[in-house]
Formats: sequence, structure tokens, C-alpha cells
Amino acid sequence: LDSSYLYREDNDRVRSTRRRLYWRFLLEICRIIEKLDSSLDRQKTALYRQYPIQATIKFFSIIRLFSDIVFRILTEAFKSIVEYFAVLCQSFVILQQFQYKTHILISKEDVAKFLAHNGIII
Repeated sequence: LDSSYLYREDNDRVRSTRRRLYWRFLLEICRIIEKLDSSLDRQKTALYRQYPIQATIKFFSIIRLFSDIVFRILTEAFKSIVEYFAVLCQSFVILQQFQYKTHILISKEDVAKFLAHNGIII
């Protein structure tokens, strides 16, 4: 047996061990979530029995907080998309001005390379 075969076999063993540990970790997380979920269900029903109005208000405040977080995430995503297109349009304007002043024809590949060089991938 050559050393590359032994090395490959050792790598396979390490990968399978890692995979088993990964799945065990995921199962443990699922168990913890189930325990928390059942615990929260018990607390929620007890809270609703004792203080129905406060529990309802708390429930809606949690929903409002969640919707605020989602709205902020979407706003930031929209801003970054708008900035991306602004840079894209600005790049095309610069390229058109360059082409107009120098009378050098620029191909689509050149545009793609230029944009990729500036961090924009089409």
C-alpha cells in the first residue's frame, strides 16, 4: 500500500466521524428546541389562564418587534440593491463618456471585466 491510499483512507475516516458528530450535534439542538418549545407552551398556557389581557398584549408586542426587525432587514437589503444599481449605472455612464471621448469601441466582455475589477459581478 502506498502512503496516498492510507492518507485517503484516513481522510475518509475523519470525514465520516465529522459527519456523525455534525448529525449528533443537530439532533441535540433539535432536542433542546423541543424541550424549550414544550416549556414555553406550558408557560404560555399558564400565562393566558392567569393574565389573558397582558399575555395578548405581550404576544402582539413580540409580533410588532419581529415585524420591525424584518422591516429593517428588508430596508437594508433594498438600500444595498439600490446602491448596487447606482454604482452599476455610474459605471456605464463613465464607460460611455470614455467611449465617446476616445472613440474606442468597448465590448461587453470589457464592460464585465471593468465591473468585476470594481467589485461588481454581473
